[in-house]
Amino acid sequence: MFLNDIKESCVNCLEECKLLFAIRKGTDAYLDGEKINTSDKNSFYLPDGIKDLYDTTKEFILRRGIHRIESGNDHKYLPSVLILGDFSTIIKENDKYEITLKRREFTYNCTDNIYDFGKVEFLNDLSVPNNVKGIEISNNSLYTELYLNNKKISANIGPEYIYKIGEEYLGKNVNLRIVQYSSMSPMFGNVAFWDKNVNISQWRETPSSSAQKFGFGSIEWLY
Repeated sequence: MFLNDIKESCVNCLEECKLLFAIRKGTDAYLDGEKINTSDKNSFYLPDGIKDLYDTTKEFILRRGIHRIESGNDHKYLPSVLILGDFSTIIKENDKYEITLKRREFTYNCTDNIYDFGKVEFLNDLSVPNNVKGIEISNNSLYTELYLNNKKISANIGPEYIYKIGEEYLGKNVNLRIVQYSSMSPMFGNVAFWDKNVNISQWRETPSSSAQKFGFGSIEWLY
């Protein structure tokens, strides 16, 4: 929730939201001037990779209105305070993070466009040409991994979505798997990848403020 030594945030609840806080161990955090009390009883809400690093509050209702959250210093990729719950967010990034919360609206549709949160996989069996150098995925805007025969080739977070193909795959039948994510969770803690790709990223929030469109335009061989 807090990044780059920002120690205070403003949370604006447009309507009552059921949520809980996760506070990084060794850090004190305050909601409207009162210390946030935590334990490890609700750590199962957190991903395995970080649940041992945070304690959590009980689930509670955060009332409508503007609330102030304060905490100690952050570590890169290791925020002091996480807000967990089923809600939508709008985040403004300035001297003080401003976060707007409201209950998430659920929509149901049956179309070719897949708007959702999480992870989607696309699979196909195909033959790799003998003289190909890579694969390009067009009309894409998400963090996307490409696998051949269950081996990860590489990942991209923004254009151009180009994946180099090794000589060991040329002229062979392979299983192609494309994996797209609506958030930055796959790169969590990978500082080198983030620093290399941050300038081409089209979104910064985890998760994003709105549902993302999964899918892509086409897959083309590069010669």
